[in-house]
Amino acid sequence: MKHGEVSAAPVLLLGTVRSLDGQPLPGVVVRLRPAGGVAVSTTVTGADGSYRIVGLEPGRYDVELEREGYLSARSKIRLVAGKQRYDVGLQSQ
Repeated sequence: MKHGEVSAAPVLLLGTVRSLDGQPLPGVVVRLRPAGGVAVSTTVTGADGSYRIVGLEPGRYDVELEREGYLSARSKIRLVAGKQRYDVGLQSQ
């Protein structure tokens, strides 16, 4: 970091993935890629459908969620410093 630059505070992203009828979905692969970037942060939802990704930089991200038996979901989100939630519902095939 150069003198005078301020480091952006990291982002904690957490959320829950559920089926459209409200049931938590374990085993969903959650991928975040900085918009226009190649680095990927990946995690898998737990038994209660929750996920958590720490240490992200603020900015715009492409999000992909995939689980067998459900339609994949893709969206774009903007993250700011601090803790943020991103909850998603997946439609069964």
